[in-house]
Amino acid sequence: MGIGVVIHGYISATGYGNQIESQRIHAHNSRVIDLLPESDEDWPFFPRSMFTVAPMRMTLGECIPQHENQTIQFLGDFKNQYSLDTEWVKKFELLLGRLCWDHAVVYTEFAMIRFVWDVDRELATKLFFSDPPKPPHEWTLKAYRMGDEEMPLKAAIDGGYSPITPRREQDAAPNP
Repeated sequence: MGIGVVIHGYISATGYGNQIESQRIHAHNSRVIDLLPESDEDWPFFPRSMFTVAPMRMTLGECIPQHENQTIQFLGDFKNQYSLDTEWVKKFELLLGRLCWDHAVVYTEFAMIRFVWDVDRELATKLFFSDPPKPPHEWTLKAYRMGDEEMPLKAAIDGGYSPITPRREQDAAPNP
């Protein structure tokens, strides 16, 4: 037995899809993620299936949710990882040392802590615009306790939200 603890977040690099430097970064980061092991025998598990490299919007006509940051999302459900485990952080930072990025965030749902890794923007720009792009090897890490204060939905969601009422199956069937 144990408790499943969700850990999730993202890694991002500044860049527009129509910039050749951004395309090189995206290709580099995609290769790094593809090289992660399919399965990881060593706790805490850190397999490729945890990670998704979001597509890049190469032209303004493409309807892809990528504006000025390219992202890698990740998600895992770990047994009894009540706070972020040092070994998990080591594996994560080893990955960060291979990727081109400038900002990374990890959320631990159980502990309600947000971890933020940042690279100096000037250094990141210098590294990213080299050919090939180079990963940063210096960054800062900070942790923030997240509040659990409820707020009104009208303040949290823009545009006049009103809940969708689920339709019963017989209501959804077309009339003969």
